[in-house]
Amino acid sequence: MTDPTIQVSSLRKSFAHGSGRTDVLCSLDLEVDAGEIIAIKGRSGSGKTSLLNILGGLDRDFRGTVRVASHDLDTMVDRALSLFRNEVIGFVFQSFHLIDSMTCSENVALPAAYSRRRGHSITPRNVEKVLERVGLSGLGEEETRTMSGGQKQRAAIGRAILLGPRVLLCDEPTGNLDVETGAQILKLFQDLNASEGMTVVLVTHEDRVARIAGRVLNLEGGVLV
Repeated sequence: MTDPTIQVSSLRKSFAHGSGRTDVLCSLDLEVDAGEIIAIKGRSGSGKTSLLNILGGLDRDFRGTVRVASHDLDTMVDRALSLFRNEVIGFVFQSFHLIDSMTCSENVALPAAYSRRRGHSITPRNVEKVLERVGLSGLGEEETRTMSGGQKQRAAIGRAILLGPRVLLCDEPTGNLDVETGAQILKLFQDLNASEGMTVVLVTHEDRVARIAGRVLNLEGGVLV
């Protein structure tokens, strides 16, 4: 039996607040198997995004054990952590985080520019294939500033999957989309999971997003229930 792709044990996260600190994650435990889709729900401020940032190596200010795709995030040095974020993890954000002055293709290709291992092997044809995969065929030369919200989210997903990540982390991925476009994006996540075997973690407050998950966990009082 293989180890879970994500293993979190006794995770604690707090923020400075006035003269003290406020706990957000309190001895949280989590295991996610390879190829699983899970959804994490919770009220605003419950720590959902903090948990996602820790799993993706964006936040190192925590206590506990965090192991993702055989990488021990709590002990990794900065250089190794940067490589981990670039090639093991794919991020999909609610606000897209695209560079509006760049074309769709240029945005999708960005991870290759920072990859020490695979950047040389990413060709324009590779980028075209990713655009086709996310339903943006023919829009590679369009500046993202002129694209619709759904197209921007597809471009953000294309950027996230360019290097074939093992884990896709999605923070409110349909929050800025209408119902029809959101449904298309969720179908894309399901297709990527089925065809590429990506492990998908969805942070959301929307029932429509949670419905595509094999498991739905609620973040309450700093723990998952």
